[in-house]
Amino acid sequence: MSQNGDWRACGAVCRIRRLSPVCLLLAIFSAFASATIVDRIAVIVNQQVITEVQLDEEIRVTALLNRQAIRRDDQTRRAAAARLIQQELVRHEMELNQYPFPTAGQVDAAYAETLKQLGGREAVEKLLASHQLTDVILKEHLQFQLTLVKFIDFRFRPDVDISETDLRVYYERELAKWKTSHTGTPPTFEESRASIEKAISDQRVEQAMSSWVDEAKRDAAILYLDKGLQ
Repeated sequence: MSQNGDWRACGAVCRIRRLSPVCLLLAIFSAFASATIVDRIAVIVNQQVITEVQLDEEIRVTALLNRQAIRRDDQTRRAAAARLIQQELVRHEMELNQYPFPTAGQVDAAYAETLKQLGGREAVEKLLASHQLTDVILKEHLQFQLTLVKFIDFRFRPDVDISETDLRVYYERELAKWKTSHTGTPPTFEESRASIEKAISDQRVEQAMSSWVDEAKRDAAILYLDKGLQ
């Protein structure tokens, strides 16, 4: 997945604050009036506030899960802001259409699997400390990842229609690539069918999700108080 499409609604997004119109104006004024506020407002999405602290937290959690160094350059910050905006748009759509959110048990299972992938509890505790994070924050992050999967499964995947021709064309293309770097007998079409179908489905779902996000952004009221995030 691309960095901007690093697809997380409850969790961290539920901590994005919803403001009344009056409070919203006061928050905007305060954000401009004082450069000393520790947790300044970075972006407002449909009266939902995303703060600089939340933005930095998103950067640190993503770096931890991707096993990368923490970077705070403009590109990384814009990508993190795009993900947080997407989170709010997805959360709103989930609530509007009453899609099911992940259960606590599902979040715990995802957390346990993440512990395994990152080397166990002790290793994760060290990573969390080095990234100035907590297991609660990590679980919130994983909660949205599960939420996004549910959103995609309910919103986009049922509409994916893959024909036999689609499968054959994909197989022939991949077979030609395979022959340039392999010798011997290639996998047959039938052996490859399931993986090809999944690959095509994933591609089309990602395209549908990307188009939906672009449209949702156009329809949303998004105000960048931190202009460097645009």
